[in-house]
Formats: sequence, structure tokens, C-alpha cells
Amino acid sequence: MDRRRDDARAGVTTLRLRIDERRPTMGADGTTASGRLEGQVAIVTGGASGIGAEVVRRFAAEGARQVVVGLPQEETRATALVDDLGGDRILFVAGDVADPGTAARATAAAVKVHGRLDVLVNNAGLDYSGVHVLESDLAFSHRVMDVNFFGPLLMLQAAARAMAA
Repeated sequence: MDRRRDDARAGVTTLRLRIDERRPTMGADGTTASGRLEGQVAIVTGGASGIGAEVVRRFAAEGARQVVVGLPQEETRATALVDDLGGDRILFVAGDVADPGTAARATAAAVKVHGRLDVLVNNAGLDYSGVHVLESDLAFSHRVMDVNFFGPLLMLQAAARAMAA
């Protein structure tokens, strides 16, 4: 059950979620896991490295089956991650989230291989920090928008269709 609170001074509504109080169990990698995601299927974009790879590891420890989406040049890294975590529960889809075909392929793979889709983690993104606005190239700015805004939108649309089916 969630509780909403309005902060009149900031004009912001915050959402507080009750923490699951189930007792966690030990996962295969030595971290605590509760199996909360057992039977769930997730797509994780940008899941081959960084925060995305940690999400994939944690979801695997919690029992989720996953589709990891990453750029083609990340396939070697993603394959090692998938092999390390159990290749039968995780698969890699190579593609750019800014390409509508990637969203369609990832959601189709989730449904075809795992039978459903329950969770989308829109993690892929380009870092714009360190780029001074006066030195910014317009093409790079378009690329950042394609990956950081339109990519998650495309993934959300495709995932919502798969979840509603």
C-alpha cells in the first residue's frame, strides 16, 4: 500500500512505499535475496555494464528471468555476465534503444523465450556531463535526446503493449 504526501511549499507530491518486511534469504552470490522476483520477467536496458549490470545481478539473485538490452559492441561483456548468472534465465538482445526496432525485438524476445513481460528497467543512457553548452555539438545533443528521452519512450511503449497483451 502506498501513502501520498503533498508538500505545499515545494508543490511536489511524494510517494512513500511500505518496505517489504519478508525475511531475506542468502543468494548464490553471497548477497541476501528473498525470491521476490521469482516468476517475473524483466527487460533491463544498458544492462551490460555499470548500474545496469548491477540491476541484472540483483534481479537474478531475486529470481527474475531477464532480457538484457545493450549495444552490439557490448555483446562480449553481456555474454560473460549472462554466463556468470545463469544463461538459461537471461538473454542478450543487441541494439540501440533509440532504434524502434530494438524495443520491438526486446519485448518480442521476452514474450517468446520467457512467456511474458512484467518489468521494464529503462537504464540505458548517455552521459552529458563534462560537455560545456558552448562547445556542444548539435549532433551529439540530438544523440543524447534520442538515447535518453526517445529510447525510454520507445521501450515503454513496446513494453506496455506486451504487458497488456
